[in-house]
Amino acid sequence: MSVNQSGLEKALEAFLGGKDFKAGVISSTRGKRQKTNYVLELMPDGRYLVLMESQVGNKNDEPDHIFIELPTLNDKDLTMWRGNEESYFSADFAAKEEALTYGLRNLFKVELDRITRTPANKTR
Repeated sequence: MSVNQSGLEKALEAFLGGKDFKAGVISSTRGKRQKTNYVLELMPDGRYLVLMESQVGNKNDEPDHIFIELPTLNDKDLTMWRGNEESYFSADFAAKEEALTYGLRNLFKVELDRITRTPANKTR
């Protein structure tokens, strides 16, 4: 399959460089309380969407898109925080942003490899 790798990379970098990165991770953290996962859909034209996993549908309908589950923050210390939930998540995200970015880039590479692998043609 021919994959527009540069478009997918552009979508990932747009997400990582924008406000949706922090908002998506925080939404994913809040969502895990209700057993709801959030995913990042990267499109070959350079666009992206943050979706609840239940909104994704059949991934086979979009074989050239990449879907990555968004990471979550650790909210176990939230009850000891001397501020509101938003300030806790903002501080935790700021402390972990570099590691979260690294993790998403690694997941991107794994998924890109997965969708670009083509089965060997067996002709006799």
